[in-house]
Amino acid sequence: MKWQRAKTLAMLTIFGLASFAMSTAARAEGNSVVQLPQPVNANAAQIIVKSCRIEGSGEFSVGSEFPEKQARMAADRGNANATAHNYRGAINEFTRAIDLNSTFARPNAPIEDYFFSNCNISKLLADYDQVIENEPNNPYALALRGELKFMKYDDVGAKADFDRAIANKPDLFFALVRRADLFNRRDTGSLADCNEALKYYPNCARLHHDKGIAYSVRHEPERAIEEFNKASAIQPQWSRPYFMLAQEHGNMGNSSKALVCFEECLRYEKTWFEPYLKQAEIWLYIHNYQRAISNYNQAIALSGTENIWLYQHRAKAKLASGDVLGAIADFTFYAVHQPSLLVRFSAHLLTLCLIVQLAAMDLGRSILKRKLLMFE
Repeated sequence: MKWQRAKTLAMLTIFGLASFAMSTAARAEGNSVVQLPQPVNANAAQIIVKSCRIEGSGEFSVGSEFPEKQARMAADRGNANATAHNYRGAINEFTRAIDLNSTFARPNAPIEDYFFSNCNISKLLADYDQVIENEPNNPYALALRGELKFMKYDDVGAKADFDRAIANKPDLFFALVRRADLFNRRDTGSLADCNEALKYYPNCARLHHDKGIAYSVRHEPERAIEEFNKASAIQPQWSRPYFMLAQEHGNMGNSSKALVCFEECLRYEKTWFEPYLKQAEIWLYIHNYQRAISNYNQAIALSGTENIWLYQHRAKAKLASGDVLGAIADFTFYAVHQPSLLVRFSAHLLTLCLIVQLAAMDLGRSILKRKLLMFE
């Protein structure tokens, strides 16, 4: 009878957990959301632009309190100029956008922080094909067509146009930077492109960042770290070099340095969820599960159900920490939004239920043992 009671207790426990998990799944998102961190200005001050000269206007300095907003406004003006065939005016405004916000038009930038956003790219590209047919050596038009191809993910065509623009005007900052930026996608760029740009603009943090990526792609971490350090020294409030430094240090097995660099990255860009994920991986590796769960909470708060797979990662962290109930809730929420993965979820749930059942049986044995000892 005692064993039967223990088994009954286990089954009731499993049923209760499953029922709770299913009832919790519908509101898991709301329960897990932490307060959103306030956006910060990733490039709020001390932006060095001495060597990033705007065509026709000389050097200028940035002292704006809202550089990201001003960068978008500059890009919008550039779009209008490009549509009106004011090529030099468009390049000037696009260059200004890069100087105001070094993350502008880079991977993981907000969708509005790209050149030619909300424009008919295909129509403009056809227009510029005709322009360049009439003016084949116009470096500004070539650079603009290169950017249009960049936006169409024609990286080979973009590089060809940037090459032609630079051949006609070797110090054209926009073309040099965007050609170097190709390293951020499909490794189409080259280390030589970064070096060529740095000959003209040695104090540009964005170019040192691109050169660091080039070395990283070539599996030369020490040189990559050197370039990322240069970028952060030039522009200490830019988050992206710290992110790359964290990844390099992490890949080299230096978890403590990686964690510090991720903290610096998040200090200047609290609303980018990628650093939270990468830092969580290190917290898990060193068995600090609560910090990992905290990072996943932040990432989920930032992206919500847009990245539903985050719940699976948080569930695994909760399971590792011993929070079985929380893990079941997250796995359930994840499975409800990913029906094709119900089999995998069922396996996880079965494992958790087995753990609970074994615990209940162990409890039953302990109770039985105590009862027997009482009668001795």
